[in-house]
Amino acid sequence: MKLKRRQNKNSGFVLCMTIIIMVLLLVYALAVSSMAIRVSNFSKKQKLVMAAQFAGESGVYRGIEEIKKNSSWDGTTDGSGDDSKLTFRDVSMPNSISTYTVWVFNNLSGSGDITASNGTVVPSGSCYILGEGKSNLNSVKYVSIMLSSQSIYEDGIFAEEKVQVSGNVDISAYDSSTGLAAPGEADIATNNTLQSSIELHGSAITIDGSLVAGPGADLGADGSITISGHPTITGDPIREALPTERDLDPVTLPTGLPQMSISGTNLSPGDYSNAGTLTIRRNDIILTGSPGGSEYIFDGINATSRGKLQIDSTNGPVKIYLTANAFFSANSGIEILNDGPAGMPLTGDVQILATSDVDEIKIRGRAELSCAIYAPDSTFDMAGNSDFFGAIVVDTARIIGHSDFKYDLSLRTWPGGGAVAVKSWQYF
Repeated sequence: MKLKRRQNKNSGFVLCMTIIIMVLLLVYALAVSSMAIRVSNFSKKQKLVMAAQFAGESGVYRGIEEIKKNSSWDGTTDGSGDDSKLTFRDVSMPNSISTYTVWVFNNLSGSGDITASNGTVVPSGSCYILGEGKSNLNSVKYVSIMLSSQSIYEDGIFAEEKVQVSGNVDISAYDSSTGLAAPGEADIATNNTLQSSIELHGSAITIDGSLVAGPGADLGADGSITISGHPTITGDPIREALPTERDLDPVTLPTGLPQMSISGTNLSPGDYSNAGTLTIRRNDIILTGSPGGSEYIFDGINATSRGKLQIDSTNGPVKIYLTANAFFSANSGIEILNDGPAGMPLTGDVQILATSDVDEIKIRGRAELSCAIYAPDSTFDMAGNSDFFGAIVVDTARIIGHSDFKYDLSLRTWPGGGAVAVKSWQYF
């Protein structure tokens, strides 16, 4: 009987301990479950916050692209600055419930400071873009960027890969806004740092400027800049390197232009890319500018036998987009009918932009071109007693023979240069 009572006591103790352990396990399970819910909610909230931030960044990048295309854009559809007419308001992100809205406070051409709606001071020569990203009503992030204007034509000759000059070549600078010479300003530059990225061959070469290799380049005698013979170089210093590599955006064709056929000697703005190569022989062809700029698209240009492409910029500038090679020879070229002071061509009135399909822009046989050329994937090949007024940005530049290249210094501060530099980013 005593043994039986002892067994009952042990059974009660086991039962009590089992209940206690079950309670502890339940409390632990509830704690783990609660923590998991909190972690899940935090993760969801962070995803929403990140989605909102990503949307805000997308809005800012969209604003930058619009500024590159139109340096006077103020973020509205009609240029009124009216907040109710924003170009991008609550724009949906692809495959997402997130949206972005973009405000622009453009002071790129201003002479004094302006103040954005959130109190940020925007100095003259700057543009402040504010992007609001939303993933739902409670997840809102703001991203802002301050841009400064920067012409893509900082140098007379800029090449991504290589510049080669040989023969009896003269490279100098002038300012079309004043008609005066610009001593020491005709720089030659490249992004490249490899050996002989800039090559000069010959003692008859004159360069009234500096030779500028890519960032961190070896500037020694056998480095990125190679000089043979005894050319005249007036730059101070003669050899230098870029502080940072320059970004060269690809050329994209404008959309919505009317499809045109090539007929007559006066061409209206439009897309001529399906009409074949624009061939100019003997008779000149005139392109006319308009306020804000006229746009033309050509599937290449072939100008020979004294035929010139003439630009009437009385009412505004002209942009020429190329989708195939251009060739100028035999006293042909690009002529701006509206001269600046002292009769010097206002090269900011005409810009040639070449897509990645363009292999080369070639100048031969006493051709004369007045323009700014942006062809980051193309070769600029100039020879044969030819003259060029303006500036070039290309992949490779080759200037040989008896050629004169005159850099228009006014392009360095040209508002149509199409480039902006990032001064600061902010997230809040």
